[in-house]
Amino acid sequence: MGAPPGLGSSAGAPPPPGAPPGLNALLAQYGGSPPPPPPSGSAPPPPPPGSAPPPPPPSDQPPPPPPSY
Repeated sequence: MGAPPGLGSSAGAPPPPGAPPGLNALLAQYGGSPPPPPPSGSAPPPPPPGSAPPPPPPSDQPPPPPPSY
């Protein structure tokens, strides 16, 4: 029942047949803990599902007029 040595038994149950080898490691790393914050200077992270989208940043310029054909 136990996982063979060398497969990371600390991650919990072994991955189901057909799962990518790195999937269990990713779940063990990110399951239950938020992802690391993005590096400074990058775009803000997307809002969590179920929350209202953030308002667009205020712009000092009016929207461009529609093109006239």
